[in-house]
Amino acid sequence: MKKYQVMEAHQGDKFYKPGDPETGTRIADPNAVDHLVRLGALMEIGDADEAPPPPVDDAAVTIADLRDQVAALGSDRDAMREQIGTLTQERDAAGQEAATTIADLQGQVSTLTDGLEAMRGEVAALAQRFAEAPAAEPSDQSQAADQSQAEEPAQAAEPVAAEEPTQTTRRSRTSN
Repeated sequence: MKKYQVMEAHQGDKFYKPGDPETGTRIADPNAVDHLVRLGALMEIGDADEAPPPPVDDAAVTIADLRDQVAALGSDRDAMREQIGTLTQERDAAGQEAATTIADLQGQVSTLTDGLEAMRGEVAALAQRFAEAPAAEPSDQSQAADQSQAEEPAQAAEPVAAEEPTQTTRRSRTSN
């Protein structure tokens, strides 16, 4: 029968059968021994070479390792904060540049819109003048045709007729 030393706390009596109360020994469930050894709860007596270091040493090493990790994480955190600051400045600069570009474009659009409104007013004034102008007399048309034929004998004479109003002028006449 192999003997084991209890190395650390475990889940209690469910792994043990009743043993000798005078010596404080208990019989371990054979199915659970391998499991308890792998967990480090039991160590076979006589296997001192394979024994893990005492729990106090593990804790001391773990605390030192944790302190090193915390220091490394602190420096990483500082580097990340610097990167975030740089990226924030770049983002803000790009946003200001974009806002300036947008403002310039809005100014250009406003200027073009004002120009279009002015042109629209001019077109409306021309349409109004055309609508109010008296229609040319037919005798005036024939006189104009005779004059153009006399001035330009080389060109083929085309009869000059009164201009037909376009749809735009028709609309402006009906709307007035």
